[in-house]
Amino acid sequence: MSTPEKMGREVSPGGQSSKVVLVSPFYAPENISTGRYNAFLGKALRERGCDLSVICAYPVYPEWRPNPVQYHEPGVTIVRGGAGLRFPRSAIIRRIILETWFLLFARRKGQGLIDLSSHVIAVVPPVGFIPFLPRARRLTVIVHDLQGIMATSSSGIIRKLVARIMKGVEKRILSKADRIVALSKSMEEVLREDYGLRDSTIGVFYPFATIDRNSTKGTLLKDVMPDGETHIVYSGALGEKQRPTELCKILDRIARETGATAHLFSAGPAFEEMRDLASDREWRIEFHPLVPDEALVELYQRSALQIVPQASGTSAGAFPSKLPNLIMSGVPVLAICDAESEVANVLKEVDGGRAVHTWNSEEVVSTAKELLEKGRTKMAPDDKAARLFSVDALLDWINL
Repeated sequence: MSTPEKMGREVSPGGQSSKVVLVSPFYAPENISTGRYNAFLGKALRERGCDLSVICAYPVYPEWRPNPVQYHEPGVTIVRGGAGLRFPRSAIIRRIILETWFLLFARRKGQGLIDLSSHVIAVVPPVGFIPFLPRARRLTVIVHDLQGIMATSSSGIIRKLVARIMKGVEKRILSKADRIVALSKSMEEVLREDYGLRDSTIGVFYPFATIDRNSTKGTLLKDVMPDGETHIVYSGALGEKQRPTELCKILDRIARETGATAHLFSAGPAFEEMRDLASDREWRIEFHPLVPDEALVELYQRSALQIVPQASGTSAGAFPSKLPNLIMSGVPVLAICDAESEVANVLKEVDGGRAVHTWNSEEVVSTAKELLEKGRTKMAPDDKAARLFSVDALLDWINL
């Protein structure tokens, strides 16, 4: 059952508004990853006077349980569905269910919202719904993850087969787009060289910084992250590409060797599994639910160090959407990622922290100690970082 939510339109002064349809399963009030990105993009489109509609699911991520909320935004038509979906623990089967359901849902709802005057912005994955949308004046695809790359985060014959199939599907679908937005230069290189897509259709635009770096520290988290203590944090989605077990082992060792308090803020099946495992193994990690948007700045301000992990071999397939906010907040970042990855290059360019290219705990812990000693006062972001993570350049490039 779907619920259309329609309120008054906002039209740019002195001109006709552009008709934009944003299509993705993920949208506000989902407060993580793609949902937060899409909500910020939607806000920027409205501020430019666009006539915006959104085709999406009810919030489902990261718990993988639909939350049939009633959520409205002024000037936006939001069409939701999927309240009755049920997802199993298997990551592959969950993705198949989401991909299949959203393909059918977007096709059906697109008939009433998309026409030849529309500019469709599809944010992927999933990607399979795109060929089934009605024809539009223009199609822009924003790629958060390349599933042909991310499927290799775990080994095995089935995973290799899935990766090969997904790469072929993504290549065929993305070749039909007027514009393709890659979230990193390494992703753009894969799209050109491995997927064979035209240079002229691809633009690189990092995820947006969505926080106000001048905000004062709040008090919502003062009980779980009290003043006077050193807090080491992983916050965000937790799945295969974060290597949860290895991440928790590293958090535990940093806490034991530095006396800091290690925190893990997340939700979902992998989070619950790690919380149970931590109890059995007596890891020195405190587990918390995801923080609300209004506490995000406070979370970063109370953090002495934030960990950003990526499974080996996946860095070209995705760029962490939270990294711009971490950099703009001034918290030192310790990234575990491939050598010469985009994350490592960006951290070096803006002096936002350090990257290690191994999951060997000895090297990771040593680097964590160095960053803690250096402290956050030397990590203040500059205007270059602000420009690097702005939404305006993206909207200019896609002519909105």
